[in-house]
Amino acid sequence: MTVTQVDENCLLLVCDVESEGARTPILLHWTGHEFTASSDHVLRLAKYEGLHPEVAEVWFVYPQDLQNTMSSLRELKDYKDRTSANNPLAHRFFEVDAQGAWIEQPPSAPDYLGVTPAIAKAVREDGMRQIFRDADAIASASAGYHFEHPGGKHSEYFLRAAQAVARTQHAYFTAMCLLPLVSVTDRARFWADTAGILPALSALRDLLLRLSPTPLEISIDSFGGHSGQDALRTVPHDVVFISSSTSGNLGAALVDRKKAQADRLITLYLLSETLPEDITGLVACDLTDRDHNPIRTRRTSRFTPHPTVTIDDCKDCAKGHGVTVLTGDGFFPSASNLRLRMPSYLDRPLTVDNIPLRGRLDKFDGDTFFDDFYGLNVVRPRALNSNDDLTTTIAHLLTDNPAAQHVRDRLGLVLDGMVDPGRPILAIRALADEDSRALAAFAAGHVLAGAVHTPELDIWVHPDHSVDLESLPETSTVLICAGVIASGRTLLSMNRELRSLPDGVDTAYLLGVAHPDVTGWDILQKTLGVRSSDETNRVGHGWLLPRELRQPGTPNAWGREQRVLEVIDEWLSSQPDTDELQAAIQDRFTKLSSLDVNTLFPGASDDAIWELNRRFALWTKDWKTHPRTAALDVKPTHAEVMITVAHLMFESRRSNNSLDHVRGTTKRHGYALNPALFDRFNDPMLQAAILRCAELGELDYGTSIEPSRIFADIVLYALQHVTEQGGDSSYEFLLALVAPFASPGSPGVILNASSLASLLDGALEAGGENFERFPPRVHALLLYLHAQHAPQ
Repeated sequence: MTVTQVDENCLLLVCDVESEGARTPILLHWTGHEFTASSDHVLRLAKYEGLHPEVAEVWFVYPQDLQNTMSSLRELKDYKDRTSANNPLAHRFFEVDAQGAWIEQPPSAPDYLGVTPAIAKAVREDGMRQIFRDADAIASASAGYHFEHPGGKHSEYFLRAAQAVARTQHAYFTAMCLLPLVSVTDRARFWADTAGILPALSALRDLLLRLSPTPLEISIDSFGGHSGQDALRTVPHDVVFISSSTSGNLGAALVDRKKAQADRLITLYLLSETLPEDITGLVACDLTDRDHNPIRTRRTSRFTPHPTVTIDDCKDCAKGHGVTVLTGDGFFPSASNLRLRMPSYLDRPLTVDNIPLRGRLDKFDGDTFFDDFYGLNVVRPRALNSNDDLTTTIAHLLTDNPAAQHVRDRLGLVLDGMVDPGRPILAIRALADEDSRALAAFAAGHVLAGAVHTPELDIWVHPDHSVDLESLPETSTVLICAGVIASGRTLLSMNRELRSLPDGVDTAYLLGVAHPDVTGWDILQKTLGVRSSDETNRVGHGWLLPRELRQPGTPNAWGREQRVLEVIDEWLSSQPDTDELQAAIQDRFTKLSSLDVNTLFPGASDDAIWELNRRFALWTKDWKTHPRTAALDVKPTHAEVMITVAHLMFESRRSNNSLDHVRGTTKRHGYALNPALFDRFNDPMLQAAILRCAELGELDYGTSIEPSRIFADIVLYALQHVTEQGGDSSYEFLLALVAPFASPGSPGVILNASSLASLLDGALEAGGENFERFPPRVHALLLYLHAQHAPQ
């Protein structure tokens, strides 16, 4: 909540002034330049007074040369009404001279609060702190990141003093607070470590020129902080200002290396465990909360120190959090060069051991999911308007399916690990979906022989007990089964419902397959696992495959394709001789309306992309020698390939060797997929899956010439071999290139202009005039891309 009020005419704030062991709330009215006294100004002041009934005195503080302006304010009828007998507040007026001293006009009565230099200093500092807080001048890093300060130290926070001096009256108030600290001679220069505080120094110069009895010439410049020290050229009468500090290192360095004078070195804001008197130079405002037993009020404006550490001692670096480097004269996040990420099989988490421990693995290895479910039609596409690309279903594996005995064995092993002989499972309840009901039926057959099933409630109960769960005996357990979960919200709703069970009845949770994001999985486990302060629920799962958490309303990979093709189709309708191309687009529309597991990736010419090569680089086995390949006459489906690639890229975003030691747990700015990835995984189906799974920005090479050129060469190679296996991903490459043009904001490939021009020139050479030798779908995309790229 902001407690200060500022407009173009004045700054209003309330301070608790300590004097003789007592606190007196005062309202301070500050103005740094001429303004027109008006009834509206008095009304705004009255409204602010009304918000602070605790105030005992009102102090008008202003530069000496504004005495006539303040006299005009006092002559207003509205102002006189405010200071009549109906308003007992004491209104006092203080001129500020060139040295920053407060001179009361006229001197106050003896029974008023005495305003000593120490009290004036305390009010100035408290005002600066309130402005700093209300301007939200402490920047906190986004999730998964921390700052590298301009001096090289690391911290979760950064002081951005520029925000505290951005408003005119804020700048003039800060300048008034600096007056007592500066001793200025003619032709002095004010140096700032950042251009962000120049408004305050400009205001300071203005006050000095207005209030000084002799003419002055003062210049202002900035030197850019730690990295710009070479630009600092001081002479004895110069004054150096540091915007903010958490260590004092810059000031010490300037005195040591640049021979700046400590008595003419001023830090505006200090937030450090180091005391102001131990900081090199002078400190205008100490933000640090040094009172271990403070008396808190709503105006408390001090902050606990935010420690800065070296990279070797940085706990955030050790956690793998990303670093936002602050550089330049404005201390803004640095614009780094594009760094490239190469997803690798090594990015995938390894299993410590494959033995379930109370229904869960120490770590998850993706191979378990992919190998166990290969060929069993478990992974399927979602509808075009879904957030998710794929879904998982296991109901058909939990009956007598002979090919899925290993799936049932694994779930049985997990279930066995959850059984507590002291708290037997006497009832089983399922979520209201087919997978959950099938899992519950399987669990009932495994641990609840002879169970009585009540279909309308999805409950299985031991034959010796009632279907009423609240009648179960103490020390028994209700098992809740969820076949396939994502966020787990439905499961959490049932968890809340089951809190009404008698205290002696325990709950346990069996999850077949979990597809949450990493954070959601951690929260879900902790929420389900806690029953009371001293009890825990049993939670077991068969397979865990984390996934990206998408923004609600974001279409999936095929919904995005549909959007792009709608734009292409509309554009083609205005072009001559495009009937064949429109027919090809309409054919793809038909396929999108009824996708199955093997029509997710269209080839360049035919409806389906070429079959996956036998040595799939992301699986540990040759799929053609897999037992289920021959037994079930199956091969990897598009859906199985897609979910495998999605998992690889998900893990790569979280920890990847090519990112050195900067391994964030969130998506990073400034990183893109290394285009060499498409050479490494040169199977067209893999290439298609990578393109579909890429997140926004991961294929943006627009600012980097070399990666852009390499990607263009890869696409051109595919186009030159469009009738062979190596070119069957041509449609997918072009779809990714067209997406940013046809559907702005969609994930897609962005190349710099020269690389895209070179690609199109090469495509014209390979496909003839107007690209007519390419298959219709590829031809249509090339025509649209060429039209969008051409100068308007």
